[in-house]
Amino acid sequence: MKKKILRIMALMFALLMIGVSFVACGDDEGDDTGNNVSTNNGGTYKADVPVGTNYNNEEFWVYTYPRENAGWIDYDWYVTGMTGDTVKDAVFARSAQVEEELGIKIKVYNHTSYGSLDYLTNIISGGEDVYDIAYVHATNSFTLAAGGYTVDLNDYGCLDLDAPWWDQACLDGYSVGGKNFCLTGDIATGYFRSVGCIYYNKVMFQNYPDIRDIDIYKMVEDKTWTIEELYKMAAVADSDVDGDGAQDAEDIYGFSYFQTLGATLPIALGASYSVKNPATDTPVVSVYTQKMVDILDWYDVFLYDRAISFNSNAFIAENPSTPSDVLTSMFIDDRALFSYGEIHSLQELRSMESDFGILPMPLYDTDQESYHHTINAQVAAVMTVPTTNLDAEKTSYIVDSLGAASKNVLTPAYYDVLLQGIAARDVQSQVSLDIIKSTIVYDTVYALDRTVADMMRLLTNNRSIDMTSQWRSKKDVVASNVNSVIEKIQKAGN
Repeated sequence: MKKKILRIMALMFALLMIGVSFVACGDDEGDDTGNNVSTNNGGTYKADVPVGTNYNNEEFWVYTYPRENAGWIDYDWYVTGMTGDTVKDAVFARSAQVEEELGIKIKVYNHTSYGSLDYLTNIISGGEDVYDIAYVHATNSFTLAAGGYTVDLNDYGCLDLDAPWWDQACLDGYSVGGKNFCLTGDIATGYFRSVGCIYYNKVMFQNYPDIRDIDIYKMVEDKTWTIEELYKMAAVADSDVDGDGAQDAEDIYGFSYFQTLGATLPIALGASYSVKNPATDTPVVSVYTQKMVDILDWYDVFLYDRAISFNSNAFIAENPSTPSDVLTSMFIDDRALFSYGEIHSLQELRSMESDFGILPMPLYDTDQESYHHTINAQVAAVMTVPTTNLDAEKTSYIVDSLGAASKNVLTPAYYDVLLQGIAARDVQSQVSLDIIKSTIVYDTVYALDRTVADMMRLLTNNRSIDMTSQWRSKKDVVASNVNSVIEKIQKAGN
């Protein structure tokens, strides 16, 4: 009886969130990039599943991230009922709706590590059809694909990859030789939570006469929000608060960040780690370019200036007793004017006393046509299908149904929570979030081979711009790794 009541509550919640989605998505006509944005024409999204499809309470197993006590956890699958938490209730409602519609039972296995593949690959290698879909981080999705552990989704059942609940930018960016082995989209929030953006402290902003009258949101709208403008504003805020003559975690900074910025900033500023060969749809390594060298000049002038910028990873390495949450606490305590963070940190900032705003990543200059953002490929959860799952039709219907239900229920709920307590302070932050979500770039080499990301993080933590020697020692390894993965993926399924 209790389960029946919970299911009724879940379906009522789903109907409520569908109403929210009319408001959230109804007027969405796209953005200046043409990516990631779909249109709701006044009705709910629904997968194309034959009427009367019912799987008689068959189990549908999801392999995903740890439930708790890990750097990154499962946000989108394991729930036991309605709890009052908006996002968790939306997850429960989404799953309950699809279970009811298709006659299935969704089961979740939370692995103990989001980064380890040993357990999953052993299961698949043994030929055991245990998991219907598997969530791994983007880099691991290429490892699985190259090893022959996951299927090409372009050639799997009747999966509707053109449906608006799938992120078309992911399909375009991560395709290799016309094959796709992972998906992102409305079905789960884990990938979007890893996207980086800029937060700014509106209270601190008013403390500096030189910048207090600047309308940053107008700059964003006019596309004059550049790395140079960010630097000039951040430069006014340095202050040796404790008077010890040294910049430390107790002082005030114009900009604070952590090491992942070293890897993602070039993408934001219009560079790329790979370009696609249009004839073969395969990535070509393009790491060491003149654009990358020019961008590194900004690292030297801006990110490495200890009077202006605070790198939490570098500081913790030099001062091991520093709390790991120093970056968040500095921003909350009004000691950082601007801060680089990922979307997931917004929920930690909701209780912040000072008003703050959300900004997209800056442009390189005003000639850059669009804002660019990217996932943190070593943590962002993407969906894959193990090769041991041979029931392609059933999986396609279930996954598309989950995608459609998530677009109706989970996405509006997540945005509601994301903006709760923020939109009231700052309506323009919602515009920034829309820009961020609609301009995600999926760089194949950045995800495929973590050597590049590790190199950029190392340069950043060492405050070095000597990319020449670093790249000289790594370019052959990267080229070999990338070519090996391409070759294996091209052979997969043949």
